[in-house]
Amino acid sequence: MAIVKEKSNELNQKALVTLFVIDASRYGLGQLRFTAEKDKNGDELVMNGNTYMCIPIEAEGFEVTNQGTMPTPNLRFFLDDLTIRSILIGSKDLLGCPVARIRMFEDNLDNGEDPDPQARLNDDIYYIEQKTKQTNYEIEFELKTLMDIQGRKIPRNVTNKNTCMQTYRVYDPLTDQFVYNNVSCPY
Repeated sequence: MAIVKEKSNELNQKALVTLFVIDASRYGLGQLRFTAEKDKNGDELVMNGNTYMCIPIEAEGFEVTNQGTMPTPNLRFFLDDLTIRSILIGSKDLLGCPVARIRMFEDNLDNGEDPDPQARLNDDIYYIEQKTKQTNYEIEFELKTLMDIQGRKIPRNVTNKNTCMQTYRVYDPLTDQFVYNNVSCPY
């Protein structure tokens, strides 16, 4: 992270690239890697040995404000490739799949001047909540944070007042003492 801060303060900065990873394992598709950019030679971007397919994609609304609500970004795919169209439509619209937005400088990619897959800004992790638009030319998804996904409650586990489900000591009647071996409470 320190390398990213140093590079972001330089006067002559390299290009900042944005990569997207959709974990579509729940639909049997594995990790889908996309970007809207190519490197300076016109080749597809490669980070950490993984190639990111260059397709027309737009993402907006990732800005975090101090208004108290989490951002709900939109991810828009333009359907000029039949492969992308079949993936998006044939997988129940990828609902519930996590989406990672990775931002890093172009020279830190595998084919860059200083390859380092760890030198990047913090990843933004969102989940596909719903499909908001579909035409013959584009599909748009609304993304949400894990806390904002419909039907989720925090905390997910039930707590009871004045009750602890952990064992921090066991009474041994033979020795008339408490035994602290094999306990489940870390406190």
